[in-house]
Amino acid sequence: MNYFIFADKNFKYEIKNGFKYDLGLKEDDDFFFGYYHNTPWSYDDKFIAINSIKDKKTISINILNLDNSEIIFTDDTTLWNFQT
Repeated sequence: MNYFIFADKNFKYEIKNGFKYDLGLKEDDDFFFGYYHNTPWSYDDKFIAINSIKDKKTISINILNLDNSEIIFTDDTTLWNFQT
């Protein structure tokens, strides 16, 4: 009821399509990032953490600098799973 009584009916919000970064990642790889409420972005939006699947047991954790699309850190781990 509050929405119908008090909401600003002229409010508009625009979402633009597209992603302005070329991350330089291999298109054939499978990637995932984030986990429920945990964001992959750094607090200053300069870095992003992206995981890439290497095989059934191993993923690579990649930290990318978004200013120059450079991978500044990468490491492999076998301690992961998909939450289903």
